[in-house]
Amino acid sequence: MTRSETNDAGVLRELHHRVKNNLQVICSLLRLQSNYVADETARSMFKSSEERVRTLALIHEELVGDDGLSFVQFDLYIVKLVGQLVRSYRVGVSLEQVEFELESVRLPVEQAIPCGLLVNELVSNGLKYGRRVDGSQHLAVRLRRQAGSVLLEVADRGNGFAPDVDFLKPKTLGLKLVQSLAVQLGGAVSLESRDGSIVRLAFKEQPQAIEGRAASSDQDSALTAAA
Repeated sequence: MTRSETNDAGVLRELHHRVKNNLQVICSLLRLQSNYVADETARSMFKSSEERVRTLALIHEELVGDDGLSFVQFDLYIVKLVGQLVRSYRVGVSLEQVEFELESVRLPVEQAIPCGLLVNELVSNGLKYGRRVDGSQHLAVRLRRQAGSVLLEVADRGNGFAPDVDFLKPKTLGLKLVQSLAVQLGGAVSLESRDGSIVRLAFKEQPQAIEGRAASSDQDSALTAAA
């Protein structure tokens, strides 16, 4: 890496750091403002907004610690994001109780941001509404690759979505965001109601992500051979 490239990387890292800090300030302001709101529906809206902003801040935090500064190791990001949501909503579920099936997936920031926001919406919904009448709760998050596509799945064992829910014509803000973010990713969302609910998202990997993965794999092989 040349001196110019090193300087550019330093500037970009500082930029991500400042954006992360600014987003965290916004989270604090939303939380403080919600303390002055008596209506529970309004407080819930503040809470949801705070978690969406916090999701963005976590993306920039991951980029600050990444050598490339343009990719996010998304499987690791998911674990951090779910842990953040579990601690925030305090619904009696620990991170250890969440079922993770995550392959190594590295996403460019252009895909990581909308996908991270989408994970936030689905996991938040599962934490808030995925509890059965007997109090039991189960949450699963799965991530894998298949034929050049990234497949994401969030499942819970709650009462499921209402029969009239249509992802193509959503009525709630959360589902509208899910649909909008899926479109932004160039992907498709599907819903399966089976012993709770399973929401699936499929979208194509960007070419540079595939190339970056191949380069990373070659580097790992070279290091293994050298060892």
